[in-house]
Amino acid sequence: MSLEASRFEVVEVFVDGEVSERVFAAKVLSSLGLQEEGEVTWGVFTERIWSLYSIGGDPVVVLFPNFDEWLSVDLRGALGCMYGVITVFDSMTPEVDTLQRQLELVFFADWGGYRLSA
Repeated sequence: MSLEASRFEVVEVFVDGEVSERVFAAKVLSSLGLQEEGEVTWGVFTERIWSLYSIGGDPVVVLFPNFDEWLSVDLRGALGCMYGVITVFDSMTPEVDTLQRQLELVFFADWGGYRLSA
């Protein structure tokens, strides 16, 4: 079964080269149709993701199909951005008597080539 067949809206985010956290956050929002390209703070990112989450609707999966390419160029920056977006998505907790939209993240990478410990 494909994600589309399971009613997930599939959104792809492509990141290449060295990208600041503010540019990364804007790229994710732009891919979701919530922001034009540019830069945003994590605070603005959180507010916009919360708005998307709280209005309900079909579930959304955000795919990062070339994450390993980004890791090979900017390991520290890529992992920092990954941590930031996971933290925001993980903070979305249901409120009583409101609709919520399922939001998922998928990072495609060849993780076998990276040692994350010293």
